[in-house]
Amino acid sequence: ARWTDFPIPEPGAAEIPADGDVRGVVVAGDGDYDRGALLDAAEALGFPVLATALSGLRGLGVISGYHHLLSQGVPEALRPELVIGVGSLGPSRRLDALVSAADTRIRIDHWGRSIDPDRDATHRLHADPVATLQALVGRLRAEPGWGAAWREAEDFLEMAVVELLADSTAPTGALVARALNEVPWEALVVASSLPVREVDAHLRRTGPVLANRGASGIDGFVSTALGVASLGRPTVALAGDLSLFHDCNGFLAEGDDDLVVVVVDNGGGGLFDDLPQAEHAPWYERLFVTPHGRDLSQLARLHALGYDEVAVAGETAGVVTAALAEGGRSVVRVPIDRETDRQARRALDEVGARVASSVQA
Repeated sequence: ARWTDFPIPEPGAAEIPADGDVRGVVVAGDGDYDRGALLDAAEALGFPVLATALSGLRGLGVISGYHHLLSQGVPEALRPELVIGVGSLGPSRRLDALVSAADTRIRIDHWGRSIDPDRDATHRLHADPVATLQALVGRLRAEPGWGAAWREAEDFLEMAVVELLADSTAPTGALVARALNEVPWEALVVASSLPVREVDAHLRRTGPVLANRGASGIDGFVSTALGVASLGRPTVALAGDLSLFHDCNGFLAEGDDDLVVVVVDNGGGGLFDDLPQAEHAPWYERLFVTPHGRDLSQLARLHALGYDEVAVAGETAGVVTAALAEGGRSVVRVPIDRETDRQARRALDEVGARVASSVQA
């Protein structure tokens, strides 16, 4: 078998083969667990917490910038020996690579989901993640300087990214995601493809984040966002143009909910620009990008939605905040040039690689 199941009716029975000083990390994903208690247990162990956007733990002293830090692979100074992954760990293949680089790879889920997409976990536990971590306190502790290395990398990366983006005026996916840090939403719903990846790379504020994931993650995006907004919380949904059009008839549902849909409109499937498919012209544009050629303002008019557009990146947070304050349903379109966006992602990766290479073990 490629993994071993260890059912643990009592947390002290966790048969995790590690002892003493270790380079350990907790990777926090979604799921059913006490967020504050998880942070406390990780702190007691001395393990840094790499928190995905869907964990709801961003902005609470966790590591958020791993996506760009790991752009050139896992540097030796940041390579863990033990990874404890909690819940589903999100869309980042780079984070998956970090998990795979560890000698001991533990996946824990309180709901009992079999979450091991690469099928390389050394242990899979159906257990309370907090109780499991608490049971390890006293058995394990972080290697001296290990947590400080991750914190240094996080802090230097944030300073470098802020400096890189300071003079940017053309909207990009990264700038839109970072603008959402300044918007007073109480729930954020994120579409599949580039939106969820940009949010995972750049969200820094605390709050509930939800996303439809999987092979059909694009299905029902608008309906999902309306369902979240129907709970009475001011909700922002970050959509790609295709995910919005794919379920635009969801707006036919009745309701007096407060929902602002921010649409990153790059004219189709920009995610594929970073993948090998992009080399196959001339069919690439039609078969993978699938440009829609539709006017979002007309869609908003059809469904009696508020509508606005952002021309300059620095206006995004203000426009979205104003739409949220006005209430009701609205769409904010952010037009993005695909090539500009692709170059921005590359520049951010280069910054992340430089920071990661400078970290001392």
